[in-house]
Amino acid sequence: MRPVPVDETDEPDEVETAGVRPRSGPERLGAGVSRVRGWAATRPRRAAELALVALVLVAATVVAVPAGVTAWERHQVTRPAAFAGGVQTLAAPPAVRWMVSYDETVAPVLAGDVVVVAGWSTGRRALVGLDVVTGARRWTVPLDARPDEDAVLCTVVEEPRAVVCAVGAPREPAPGDLPAETEQDPAGLVGARTTVLVLDPATGAVRRAVGLDGMVLVLEPLGADVVLGRVEGGVVAVERLAVASGRRRWVSVVRSSASMSVPHGMRLEAHGERVLIVGVGAVRVLDARTGDPQTVDPGQGGADVVRLRPDGTLVRIRYELQADGIEVTSTLVRADGSASPGLRGVLVEPSVADGSSGLLFTASTLAADPYGGRVRAYDQQTGQEVWRAPVHSSAVDADVGGVVVLRGSGTFVGVDAGTGERLWWRPVGLGVVSVQSDGQRMLVVRRLPGEGTVVEAIGLRSGDLVWEASTPRRVDTVLRLGGLLYGSGDGLLVALR
Repeated sequence: MRPVPVDETDEPDEVETAGVRPRSGPERLGAGVSRVRGWAATRPRRAAELALVALVLVAATVVAVPAGVTAWERHQVTRPAAFAGGVQTLAAPPAVRWMVSYDETVAPVLAGDVVVVAGWSTGRRALVGLDVVTGARRWTVPLDARPDEDAVLCTVVEEPRAVVCAVGAPREPAPGDLPAETEQDPAGLVGARTTVLVLDPATGAVRRAVGLDGMVLVLEPLGADVVLGRVEGGVVAVERLAVASGRRRWVSVVRSSASMSVPHGMRLEAHGERVLIVGVGAVRVLDARTGDPQTVDPGQGGADVVRLRPDGTLVRIRYELQADGIEVTSTLVRADGSASPGLRGVLVEPSVADGSSGLLFTASTLAADPYGGRVRAYDQQTGQEVWRAPVHSSAVDADVGGVVVLRGSGTFVGVDAGTGERLWWRPVGLGVVSVQSDGQRMLVVRRLPGEGTVVEAIGLRSGDLVWEASTPRRVDTVLRLGGLLYGSGDGLLVALR
């Protein structure tokens, strides 16, 4: 017997015998196919059953894998951020997930997993619901009329969740109108109509349509209701509507004038048990429950500036000329009418905050002076001063995760929220327009002339630059909807993930 040589691996596929050539891969495949055909010829029924099962498995895989990926992504993009008002994560530069054309004159809103924008359908303006994951159109609601570009406002209310849009239609001049009549009513307010649409965010179905006289200029959510500011002729009225029923809870006239001019710059805020209206000739504060006017300064003299905080606390800011300069005092009026001790300086709200520090902040100089003064931190409950900023500063960009980020004199300065001790500082750079945070990092959005919009992430604890990136071309604004970032510009809405 002659010995057979075996290689060192001693694997069966590598064994060679004298005079026998190993079969190639295609040859082995062909032999296997022949054997399967032979078996199928002898058992045709069994072969057909197995072929059908294999086809079903392949089809299920083709359908299930993309669906599974989409479901996982939907879970990721709809999960809440670390805190209300924050973004989900800034660990890496965002990438473009999808982009669509839309009408920039109407601010987009987020309702669940649908982004609602104004767009077009068959050449007419429409409200469009976009899938938050893919950007695909989920539904379209054509508008009955072609309203003025500034006459569409949308917001979202919860419990039950609904999209509420005010769609206004100015009166079109009639052929028989005299020139003097058109000059007296250039905005078409006399005879104008507004329809308030209540939409199901999942399907776009119109749950309710409420017709109102005049044009709605501002629209804000308040619990399960909406509060709107409406102008009809020379009358400016504020009213509260119940979204579920369409019933008017109350209406309050805040200005009555023979003038037909639109109060441009009218601003309405609704928080807690108060409604604040600015830009109608005087500041108005209403009881959100009844619509009754409230006194802004009971026994305190005049206030130069009145604000409303998100918790419903009213802020009165007063400027007084003293021998050595201007003294500024901020007083907080709670829902029960009690007032806090005067805080020195102008109350400033952080651009982004998680509410963990329990601090209020004031700037001790006029807002027009970026180089002098310091930010002071006060205990929100007692009104006692906790610390004063270690550097010149005039704004608070972030109050998140135990770190307060101050801005002033061309620098960002991170300080400990409890002690005010400086942790880090870095140059601000030019063109800062907004900031966001995920609880660990701060996103700085800068708009540079000729260079576009740049975003950079900074570590809150260290102040180190985590990453820097440019936004897609044509995008000049970065906004937050829910816990996600979107770019906007030149008629494009871009999902950044």
